[in-house]
Amino acid sequence: MTELLTVVPSLYLAYQLVAEEIFKARATQFVQSELEQQQSHVVSTRIDPKAGRIEVSLVGEVVPQGKLAGIIARLPGAGLADTELMVYQTVGQHIDVANLKNSLLGDLYKDSQAALAQRDKSIERLRGEIGALQGEQQRFHDIPAELQALYPQIREVLLAEAPDWHGDWTGRNTVMPSLRVAKPLRKADRARIEQWLRARLKTDAISLMVATGSTQPR
Repeated sequence: MTELLTVVPSLYLAYQLVAEEIFKARATQFVQSELEQQQSHVVSTRIDPKAGRIEVSLVGEVVPQGKLAGIIARLPGAGLADTELMVYQTVGQHIDVANLKNSLLGDLYKDSQAALAQRDKSIERLRGEIGALQGEQQRFHDIPAELQALYPQIREVLLAEAPDWHGDWTGRNTVMPSLRVAKPLRKADRARIEQWLRARLKTDAISLMVATGSTQPR
């Protein structure tokens, strides 16, 4: 049975970064729409995507606990299921929220819009990187079956691509095919496989390893 394993170390990290940026954008929008009220004002927001937590500090009129419970219940509908919302409120102080908003709202709006625009750009960039990584995976997809059709003694094919380092990073990658065969390959067959892989993958940076039976690739 032919198997394919493509190692792309940064793919998981890219997915994770996209998920964190989406969480931050949703959390920011939720706080603005649910907690920015006429008689209360959000003075600080701390968003932790890894912990799934949003911390908000409010000044002005205290938001009742019953109303807060209703706001928390709307988290799943905003794409923030399993998120912890912590709200800190100033109690016993009179604050002129109208004047506060007049002096700060313009700057806060501009800052929030700029932050959201930057996050959108980051999300699009990361999505592009994921698409490129998926494209790299796709080019390996048919190679195991094609190799086995040419050489039926091939039992397993593992494909990995990694950056080169020769005392320093070279800025190029090497494809490292690893084959497991039922019987040893002749030198001529191995040379033809290497030549075929270079032509098929359109790169000279190939490092072929071959193992026979239960031995390790060499």
